Amino acid sequence: NPFTGAFGFRSALSYEPALNMVSFVFRQNPAFYGSTASSGLVRYSYSSDGGASWGGLDNGVLWDNTVGADGRYPQGLIYNPAGNTDPNMAYQVFIGPTLESTNGATWGGVGYGSHQIGSTGTTSTDQGLFSDPTNNDRIYIPDGATVANGKIWAVEPGSDAAIDPTRTIATDTLIIYEGDIQGGTISLTRRKIYFPTTADQDPPSSMQIAFSPDGQTGYIVGLGRIDSTAYPKKAVNLLYMKSTDAGVTWGTPAEFYFADDPNVISSIGDSVAADNIASAQFDVDLVVDTFGNPHTIMNIEWRPNSEYGFTYVGNSSTIWHVFSDDGGSNWRLNRLGTTHLRYGALGADPDNVFMQNRPQISRDVRGRYIMMGWFDTDTTIFFPPSTPECENFSSGFCGNCQRTMFYRGYNAAKDVYSDSTRLVTSSFGLMTYEYISEISIRTATGIEIPMVYQVPEWYTRPTGGATWPVVEHYYESGIIVTYEDLGDANVSGLEANAKSLQSMNVYPNPVDGQLYVNIDSRTNGPVTVDVMNLLGKKAMETELRSIELGSNEFSLDLSGLNNGVYLIRIGAGGEFITQKIVVE
Repeated sequence: NPFTGAFGFRSALSYEPALNMVSFVFRQNPAFYGSTASSGLVRYSYSSDGGASWGGLDNGVLWDNTVGADGRYPQGLIYNPAGNTDPNMAYQVFIGPTLESTNGATWGGVGYGSHQIGSTGTTSTDQGLFSDPTNNDRIYIPDGATVANGKIWAVEPGSDAAIDPTRTIATDTLIIYEGDIQGGTISLTRRKIYFPTTADQDPPSSMQIAFSPDGQTGYIVGLGRIDSTAYPKKAVNLLYMKSTDAGVTWGTPAEFYFADDPNVISSIGDSVAADNIASAQFDVDLVVDTFGNPHTIMNIEWRPNSEYGFTYVGNSSTIWHVFSDDGGSNWRLNRLGTTHLRYGALGADPDNVFMQNRPQISRDVRGRYIMMGWFDTDTTIFFPPSTPECENFSSGFCGNCQRTMFYRGYNAAKDVYSDSTRLVTSSFGLMTYEYISEISIRTATGIEIPMVYQVPEWYTRPTGGATWPVVEHYYESGIIVTYEDLGDANVSGLEANAKSLQSMNVYPNPVDGQLYVNIDSRTNGPVTVDVMNLLGKKAMETELRSIELGSNEFSLDLSGLNNGVYLIRIGAGGEFITQKIVVE
């Protein structure tokens, strides 16, 4: 179904490293399923070999209308129970909006369901529905979802109900869905936290949630403005909030004002009009690295300095890596590239087109490498910004769909970027919606980005007439950034390290006393433990510890250290793994 990924990026593609499993959820095309013909059923397909081969399209109905109306805009996650190594014992999870009608004439309700991957039957599913027809509580479309701490998470910005203006209880509210699967049954709870925005009728967009690899540090981000007179301009900025206790509590919402940054202003070209301001547009995506630092990717371009609306200047936009390297206290911006896609709304003017770059971000399982992708037309990219020749809308063809992916990697431990690379594949046709998994695949030579894109045939024909499109989704293998390109030249040493000391997690971070260290090892024997400053000078005497195969945990007393940033280094047989910590 072409609307699987419509109206904003959502987590339809998921990768589970412990199982080397990739899955993709989708709304079915009624023409394909005969007696169960409905565009509101949600299904999934999966690969248990890292995307090399895929199963069929009848793996389980995640939403089949038994507790609500048609499903829409699905998000999908692989839920793997603790300690499980059998793909058949994992679960595919769905969460998304429905047409349950409690929020107006059609919309309402957030549905969810799960299916054990190895179970028999295509409709063996466990479903539920959040709905509130009596309390004026608007339930609409979750934006972001993830799995962390053995739990399922999703977030949704509350808003005034545009369909029904009398429903306003969710104004200035962020809704967090949290749950797990016990005994084969999915259970989600729904709670609200205060999240103020300047214009209640225009709530934060593209809310995303993610956690660090150890699950302790989490962030929620979105695009919008907070209720404050501190920044009078009408720019759409980055909104964020942080958790340091695995999502139990969340800090005060904050806002990063990047619109006056001279680097931003000089990088997105002429402002066209004197009152235009730099502003984020549409999608933002989020991951958290091994140090507990947030990384986002977004579009920034010029827009009029006026109150909210769907009005954009129309020149090319820039793609930015917006991130923090000190736990969210301060933020940095680095420009990744300039695109040619123009913004607007579909209308009578053939040049007035609406299409997004869908910038998305991913990380490897350890959170050392951050992978970023975005999409543009099949034209010369970066310079000079111009209208692509393929965009001849008056002929009835949507040239903006003729797109390819560009991607870059970032080494969070070394502050090193790979070069921008253009994905070239014979499969690309008139591509529209794309999906990149939150977790990337760690290979022997580099980091591979799981990616699915959609090719609907209705864009190959002149517009006009009600024709149901034939849609194909493609999984693209081999989108790899090498370790060398990411600044880690000693690949053999890095891979040897992976065979002995598989990973290290520390918590709490920041720490003001006892630091707990968890090491996942594939060997037995002694390890050395060093705490150093950023210049490599030891801040504590070397400790000798003994570890066993599997998970090992011990604690370090850091109460004697001065406040600051340190490195904890674990060594075994000449191999080391290192993680940054903050002592408060």
